[in-house]
Formats: sequence, C-alpha cells, structure tokens
Amino acid sequence: QLFATGASCSHYSAPLAQGVAAKDKMHVVCPWHDAAFDLRTGQPVRGAGLQAIPTYPVTVENGNIVAELPKFMEDFVTPKMARKSPDDGRVFLILGGGAAGVAAADALRQEGYTGNIVMLTEEKHLPYDRPVLSKNLAKGADPESLALRDAAYFEEHDIEVRYGATVKEVDAAQKLVRLAGGSELRYDAALVATGARPRALPIPGGNLPGVFPMRTPEDAQRIAGACGKGKKAVVIGSSFIGMEVAATLHRRGCEVTVLGMEAVPFERVL
Repeated sequence: QLFATGASCSHYSAPLAQGVAAKDKMHVVCPWHDAAFDLRTGQPVRGAGLQAIPTYPVTVENGNIVAELPKFMEDFVTPKMARKSPDDGRVFLILGGGAAGVAAADALRQEGYTGNIVMLTEEKHLPYDRPVLSKNLAKGADPESLALRDAAYFEEHDIEVRYGATVKEVDAAQKLVRLAGGSELRYDAALVATGARPRALPIPGGNLPGVFPMRTPEDAQRIAGACGKGKKAVVIGSSFIGMEVAATLHRRGCEVTVLGMEAVPFERVL
C-alpha cells in the first residue's frame, strides 16, 4: 500500500521523512517527540501533535507512483470535530488544563461526542505548551504565545474552560466534584489529567527566597528575574527539565552548577 502525507509534524514541524512508518498500526511517527499520525487519514493518534497532517491520493500509472497534490497545499489540517448537541445533556469533566486535557477534549469531539465538555484548571491561562518554558524563560511573560489552542477554538467546539478552579474533592460514587469555593459540579464521566508538581526540597532552607520550582509561566518569570548575566545558579535535578533549565541559564550568562543523584545526566530515562 502506498500513502502520501504532509511532510511535517504538527507539533514542532519536525521532518516526518526522518521518522518511522509503523506498518502494523498504519502510523507515521515523528522522530522528535513521538507524535503519531494515521497514514490513511492524517489524524493525530498519539503524542503532542494536535493538528492533523494532510493526505493525498496515490495511484500507480505505468509503473510510476503518482501523488495528486493540490495547487495550494496546507501544512496542517484541523481534524474533523463533532458539534455539541442541545439534546445531549451528558457532562464529560476534565480535571487539568494542560496538553493531556486539551488532547482529551479534542479526541472526544473527533470521536463524535456531542455532550458537554468542561475543563477545570487552577491556572489563569489558556492551556499552554508547558515544556517550552524550561527552554525559553522569557516565554513566561507571554503565556498566550504558548497557547495550545486559542479562546476562539474552545468556543467554536463548545469546550468550556473554567480558570482558577481548584478541586477539593472528587466523589466518584455520586459523580460529583467539589471546588474550593464551595460550588459543586456533577458529571457523567471524568478524566484526571492534572499532571505533576515539582517535588519540594525536603531539607532545611528548601523554602528560602531564591529557591524556585519550574512549572508555570510565573515560575519562569521568577527564575528569569533572579538569574541575570553573571549570577550563580544551582539546578537540582539532572533529567530533561533540569538540564534544559541549566542550558537556558547558561545562555543567559549565568554560572550554572547541576546537582543530580545520577552518575550522568538522564541516566534514569535513557
């Protein structure tokens, strides 16, 4: 079987020609961050790529492989999405406003779900591409530039996003969520996609001024404000986020020391 698709991953535009074609699953897999797309439809099926990639008809004529390409070619394509139905009163609740939550909301609409989708996030920003922050601290001052989807997208596809919503209790038996402000929200199905928080240092001085976690745009702004050129910085943790922050601080002109439990960086993940 022969297939023709767009050339770039919809995440960071990595060249799919350098990826892997998983023949058993009919997927092409991005070489950078493991996003995968259906070779037949271009639909995203795994990973960080939210947009679909275009696909083109392929034929064999006189022994030659011919791909029919349009005059104006799009890099990426918005996947087909179901519309919310006023007759469908179901509520699918997503706890967490990160990439996993957005991918879940997208998948529900792509798979034909016509009920209500409500996403709860304790942050005040649109869901954003969090991994960029450790690579570019300056992006913390402009989180809208990191948005995975803009506000118009959520409105168009009837995905309700509630900001500053802290969940205090999930009553699975009653299918009920209680929020910090005292309000309650009933649901038919729920997904917990809150991600993880950086582990606080369990040592004396771990909460002193100048000791920062790295997770939110506000964290990135605080680190950037404290770590100007010529400053000395210590990064605790030698896996991906720690090493990315270390490289970022080095580019900013800091003298950087990395402390890790491993014998070499990335030892536990590579």
